[in-house]
Amino acid sequence: IWLKTKQGVDPNLLSGVLTTAAVYGDRAFYDELLAALLSTKNRQQRNPMLGALGAFRDPAIVADSMRLVMDSRIDARESVGLLFGPTGDPATQRMPFEFVKANYDELLKHLPMGAGFEAGALLPFVGGGFCDEKSRGELADFFKDRVTKFNGGQHNFDEEMEAIRLCEAQKE
Repeated sequence: IWLKTKQGVDPNLLSGVLTTAAVYGDRAFYDELLAALLSTKNRQQRNPMLGALGAFRDPAIVADSMRLVMDSRIDARESVGLLFGPTGDPATQRMPFEFVKANYDELLKHLPMGAGFEAGALLPFVGGGFCDEKSRGELADFFKDRVTKFNGGQHNFDEEMEAIRLCEAQKE
């Protein structure tokens, strides 16, 4: 009901309500959520909707959600976070990395750069669900030379590599 009326949910609870609905949501809910996002400029409503769009677990929906980062109807400063939500679910955790590898040059055309913020520096975090040497190596091979082009890129890359190493050690 909230997506149609923008009423009935306490604004302080909206993010949790929409995200929970998305985790268990289907294509119809995704389509309704996206339509609601595209029809509002209200940032207090847009932010929870964008967070929810990144919380779906159906791989086909996850793929569509990540493509929104390159959709001209949505400001990439808002949508870049859609690349990281799927890393938390074992069924979709590799999808952001594979998406970035397949669309890297096109993504860079859409991501915000300048004014002290370079979204390209965030891209190594697509490995956020990785916890094994093979995946760490793949992430390193792809990003090791690319991250140096962005302010903060090397730091973020090093941070992600360390997080994966720590996960590996904990798993052992």
